[in-house]
Amino acid sequence: MDRAIAPAIQSQRRRRRWLFVAGVVVALLMAVLAFRTVLKPSISRTDILTATVETGDVEASLTAAGTIIPGREVVITSPIQSTISRVAVAVGARVKPGEAILELDKELTNSTLAKLSDEQLRNQNKNSQLQLTLERSLNDLRAQAQVQAVKVRSLQSALRDEQQLLKLVAAPPKMCARPSST
Repeated sequence: MDRAIAPAIQSQRRRRRWLFVAGVVVALLMAVLAFRTVLKPSISRTDILTATVETGDVEASLTAAGTIIPGREVVITSPIQSTISRVAVAVGARVKPGEAILELDKELTNSTLAKLSDEQLRNQNKNSQLQLTLERSLNDLRAQAQVQAVKVRSLQSALRDEQQLLKLVAAPPKMCARPSST
């Protein structure tokens, strides 16, 4: 037969059960807190800037003052063949956008430009002459075509006349019936 379990043992078992459940809950809370500290973000929320997104053109400009110190030297090439007549800015000086750095001797470039302009003018004159020659040739060809068309019509007319004449000559004479006088 079974015996009844003493109330002291029952309360001890209940206490153990409650302690075990409480221990598991405390262990879970500790694990969650430890997990949160390990996965803590490195940026604070105040350092993050958010904004709503809009569509449209983006204009970005930056205004700054200071001295530009080149990280490397760059060779400046000229788009034209020329020599430097004057250096307008000293080494290390501040320059503004659009400010001249060098002045070039433009004499050689101006003479080359004048030569090319004359050559362009000659080419335009040649083009005009060729255009006039082509128009004259076209007019001559049109006139020749008209003359040929007149000759063709004349020959066609002569052919029709000859065919008509040939029909008349080759046709047997028609006999006219005379009325009898009886």
